[in-house]
Amino acid sequence: MQGRSPQSIVFELSNPTTAADEQAIHDWHASVRIPAATGGALTHATRFVNASTRGGDRQPRLLTLFESDARDVEAAWEELGSHATALHPRERLVHRWFVGAMRTPLPAPESGRSTRGLLIGVTDPSSDADVETFDRFYNDVHAAETVASPHYWSAQRYRRIDAQGGPCEYVALYQSVGTEPETFDRFYAETAISPLIPEFVIRHVWKFNLVDTQDS
Repeated sequence: MQGRSPQSIVFELSNPTTAADEQAIHDWHASVRIPAATGGALTHATRFVNASTRGGDRQPRLLTLFESDARDVEAAWEELGSHATALHPRERLVHRWFVGAMRTPLPAPESGRSTRGLLIGVTDPSSDADVETFDRFYNDVHAAETVASPHYWSAQRYRRIDAQGGPCEYVALYQSVGTEPETFDRFYAETAISPLIPEFVIRHVWKFNLVDTQDS
């Protein structure tokens, strides 16, 4: 991420088959997959690891974000071919979502600023009729309070292109210079957070740290 504001992201969550496979997976992504996938419609790839879990469908261990400014990132992804889109043989896909940036009143990220930790919130409105209330609360209260704290310096909201109207439709990325889950724990302990509203449904909260040298 590092202060960039991509218009769309291929959001990919996975798990290693075993813990012993993890370093080989990181090395393979850095030397083989990321160079094959980026440089065209996909401009950057950043990898993160969930330091607080060994992996599972609810709390995946590995995250790869492929950034793009393509209007149709899903089509751009399909055009890459399996040599760039397939996972390592010892890696299992949990989710692959195609998400597009939302227009919000939140401040734009500062270009070039360092990202170490990444807090991810996956949410939905409680019903289609509640989207406006949900968005207003998210932008003006929930995300605004998070970036007003000293712990997170950027909040970017995305909406799934591949499953609008389905579960897990909205994804928010909060960048920090600290590591997770320590940054989140300090934020939660030190920040007066407004209570959630009934129209706001949390699906997942994930806390990741940047894999060293994995921003291309």
